[in-house]
Amino acid sequence: MRILVLLAYYNRPKMVHNALRSLRDSTYKNFHVAFIDDGSDVSMEQELKKYPFDSTYYYTGDTLEGKLARGGSILGCYLNKALMDNKDADLVVILCDDD
Repeated sequence: MRILVLLAYYNRPKMVHNALRSLRDSTYKNFHVAFIDDGSDVSMEQELKKYPFDSTYYYTGDTLEGKLARGGSILGCYLNKALMDNKDADLVVILCDDD
């Protein structure tokens, strides 16, 4: 069974490392991490590459001003893109950066 882990992130590098370490240390290894950065000031793209699992990095490029003007984030669009890019997954798990 292949698992897709959707990991949403916004400006919490210390907390997201806990989630990434937990995935790294998992005994189950057949998973792909779709890391969605919702326009953070602190990018995790290079950090994600240090972890020994299959992953894809998505960056929304969204800004606080854009979120306020729209009344919300475009994170959902990127979650959907990650789902479509990994539609062969048997199970999907969604984590926030503080999980």
